[in-house]
Amino acid sequence: MLLRCMILNYLVLAIAMRFLPSQSNLPPSLNTEKVLQDTVYRIIPGPGKTYGYEILIKDKVLIRQANIPGIAGTLGFVKKKDAGHVAMLMITKMRNGMMPPTETIHEMDSLQVKY
Repeated sequence: MLLRCMILNYLVLAIAMRFLPSQSNLPPSLNTEKVLQDTVYRIIPGPGKTYGYEILIKDKVLIRQANIPGIAGTLGFVKKKDAGHVAMLMITKMRNGMMPPTETIHEMDSLQVKY
């Protein structure tokens, strides 16, 4: 049963990737919400007055991340712009075929994300 669910999730994500824009369409600046053709990210509230993000394709939530992935604890990002930077990184990774997208401590340090 678990294997069937994992396969189904993979197929849904693979189909969703077909609708992602090319990397060249990524905007240079960050706001609370970015529209990338049919792909949108928006900043959401996280636990303890922190921030997370959602990535939507055609108005359907594909990823909801209220806390910082890969970091112990349940708190989100300290700043909205940090959540936005990581959301853009995840969209770029999805566009480049990485499913599910993940980030490393090194990448967050490179983006100067506070955690």
